[in-house]
Amino acid sequence: MTAAAPAPASSLTSVFVRLKLSLLANGLRQSSGRTAAFVASAVLALLIAAGQLVGFVLLRGTAPAASLAVLLVAVLALGWAFLPLFFPSGDETLDPTRLVMLPLRPGPMVSALLVASLLGIGPLFTLCLVTGAALALARGWAARPPRWWRCRWRCWCAWRWRGPSPPPTSGC
Repeated sequence: MTAAAPAPASSLTSVFVRLKLSLLANGLRQSSGRTAAFVASAVLALLIAAGQLVGFVLLRGTAPAASLAVLLVAVLALGWAFLPLFFPSGDETLDPTRLVMLPLRPGPMVSALLVASLLGIGPLFTLCLVTGAALALARGWAARPPRWWRCRWRCWCAWRWRGPSPPPTSGC
């Protein structure tokens, strides 16, 4: 009897991602209360994240932007590192202790679990906050908005402050 060759990490990662998405979808189908709570928490998290993203963008170039960005990233890192120790049953969708009996090597399993754990409301919220912190500290070409946005902003400001004349469209 020969042992089967271990699956490559990329296929294991795609299996774990599909498993996580199907577990989320089936969990939302179970009850309308759970679906409502998920949607409400997603909307609330995205509104808060969007507000903080805009706040960080508006803080760009000011003195407290750097200290606030560093403080936020430090709090996020500590929270992601230590809160699972105090609340271990937070996300049991892909619990590694349930996968012990499967013939999976630790390296590919860890990378697959890492990628699968990036799906959800919390990681999206964290991504928005870290993006805002990075934009607050950006200098040079990274701090400049895209050309189409600068054009729209310039045209809107010119129209807004000149009065009822139509907004200028040339030169954009």
